[in-house]
Amino acid sequence: MVEKNCVDLYGDSILKPWHEMVTQSPWVEDNRPWQKILPKNFPRTLNYPEAPLFEICDQAALKFRNNVSVCMITQNQKYTYLEMKYYSDQLAAALSDRLNIGKGVSVAVDTWNSPEFVFSLFGVNKTGASCTLINPLLTAEDVEYTINDAEIVDTIIVDSKVYPKIKHIKKLKNFIIAGKEEIPGTTNFWKLIKLYKPQPPEVEIEPKEDIAALIYTGGTTGRPKGVMLTHCNVLANALQCAYHGQHPLQAQSMFGKGATLIILPICHISGYVMLLTAVYEGSMLVMENTFDPKTICEAIQWYRVTKFPVVPTILVFLNNFKEITNYDFSSVTLVGCGAMALAPEVAHKFEELTGLKVFQGMGLTECCAAAISNPIWAPSLVQPGSVGTPILDTDAKIVDPVTEEELPIGGEGELWIRGPQLMKGYWRNPKTTEQALINGWMRTGDLARMDENGYVYLSGRLKDIIKYKGYKIFPDEIEAKMYEHEAVKECAVLGIPNDVSGEEIKAYIVLKDEYVGKISEKEIIDWSKNKLGPIKYPRKVEFKTSIPKTPAGKVFRRKLREEELKKQKTEIE
Repeated sequence: MVEKNCVDLYGDSILKPWHEMVTQSPWVEDNRPWQKILPKNFPRTLNYPEAPLFEICDQAALKFRNNVSVCMITQNQKYTYLEMKYYSDQLAAALSDRLNIGKGVSVAVDTWNSPEFVFSLFGVNKTGASCTLINPLLTAEDVEYTINDAEIVDTIIVDSKVYPKIKHIKKLKNFIIAGKEEIPGTTNFWKLIKLYKPQPPEVEIEPKEDIAALIYTGGTTGRPKGVMLTHCNVLANALQCAYHGQHPLQAQSMFGKGATLIILPICHISGYVMLLTAVYEGSMLVMENTFDPKTICEAIQWYRVTKFPVVPTILVFLNNFKEITNYDFSSVTLVGCGAMALAPEVAHKFEELTGLKVFQGMGLTECCAAAISNPIWAPSLVQPGSVGTPILDTDAKIVDPVTEEELPIGGEGELWIRGPQLMKGYWRNPKTTEQALINGWMRTGDLARMDENGYVYLSGRLKDIIKYKGYKIFPDEIEAKMYEHEAVKECAVLGIPNDVSGEEIKAYIVLKDEYVGKISEKEIIDWSKNKLGPIKYPRKVEFKTSIPKTPAGKVFRRKLREEELKKQKTEIE
């Protein structure tokens, strides 16, 4: 039974196209090459509901009432699905009544993975407001930029350890502290919600238009852009992930029986959508904030984890954990890897150690996380080096970046994606939105090729965005900050290939004459870490006498990269 006048997310209407054996998706063109490898009895399309995103929470609470929804490993905290709905309802009532939060505004959430984060995602949406997700690792300067650009209402739900860093941001007046700690001048999350009954306000949500989440991501302008994800966008992607590569009835037979290990940060699009998918499936969310191999292995064995979303860095750490073979991984049915390129040798070593196949995929914030994946229904069809084929109800093509014409099989060009999960657009940036969305297609900015079976192979990027551990980082932003150092005369920043992090940030610096021989690379690195925070600072610095430039006077990054790769090759030889 479903409360309120809302479509049943588990009902026959969702699977109606599959029951009727509709063989074509409205988003996918006929005769795409990957269609020939799809099992015939798997769905090609679903009937995506026009429903508020928080229905995932509410309907899961009805269907899986007393199942554990959130299990926070370190704190040994457990909450049921009924409690998830109860506390999110209380928060919605509190935000609406005390702070006048409602439609047309956004509330910032800046915490580590935690039960309060999960409850906040649904509670904020139940007021009609959107969530702006902020990474706790960002510097105060970056947080302030996001707060101001997103036109955040003066309220933020924040981790107690993050609060001191951002408490001076003028825009923010109401700080709700996630956790048990009480800080003068702030409001404690749990004390606040206990003042209210679980009666969220009645709001009219337009799922196709109203924003559920505003998530900032990299672009080409030098500053992160806010990606507007509607309720329908995110709900569709959660359902795509739940049913892709599975017989629908077989998938539903496992609902309420699994456990998903969430160590990816929920503030990142991958962690956010994987969490929502797990809630829809009624899985236990086993959560942690560390990439510590021992903690991960113990969690998988103890909680009988079935799904394990990762980034390549986690696999590298696990591969180098000497005790990994002492743990039981037999419960795991899916290891999904994304965010950056996965080296085949890393995947192969992990498989040798655990017996688990790694299914690499790819997506981007603009498509809610998931768009392409290796075939999880057939491990033998996984192609090393490929990110796979488009998922359920997702189309992909390779086009000439200049003419925008689709290229033949094997041609290298820009990867374009289409599906129900594509963003509404960039926040307050119609021009960039118009450039990115072309007749329902999303320009990814990735260079790729597609083989005769529809497998996509990424080969580079059209722009020089650095991908460090799944984060998109702008060279221009780092360079601008490096110029604040009194010794820096010129600076250029590149992403250098690295097996662990995907790319490693390196700064090439020309020193002012008076500082030559008087300052070290380490001093520059230490200074930049303090200024840029733990994500964006250069891990390597090289002093140069000059930096190559184009005839127009711009930094000639391609030439600099070629010099770096040549030098690395020489060092190896």
